[in-house]
Amino acid sequence: MASMIRGDHTFEGDSDFDGMIKGDATLAAGARLRLQGMVKGDVIVLDGARLDLLGMVKGDLTVEQGGHAVVTGAVGGDIVNHGGTVNLN
Repeated sequence: MASMIRGDHTFEGDSDFDGMIKGDATLAAGARLRLQGMVKGDVIVLDGARLDLLGMVKGDLTVEQGGHAVVTGAVGGDIVNHGGTVNLN
């Protein structure tokens, strides 16, 4: 069964998560998150962080300078790129 995080969450270090985040997700500088599932909120990828998502972000995806996001799926809100790398498949 998939996991669920309720509320806003900041990921640090190297993480794998399979499930749903009901809130905003922030990837701290240097963090790496491999997520299979859905974020029912916004996602912010900070400098040096990397998001690999197989699924959906219902809110906005913001990638700061030096951040990387690879999304295989969909983003329901805006994609805001402040000088990072964004790949949407």
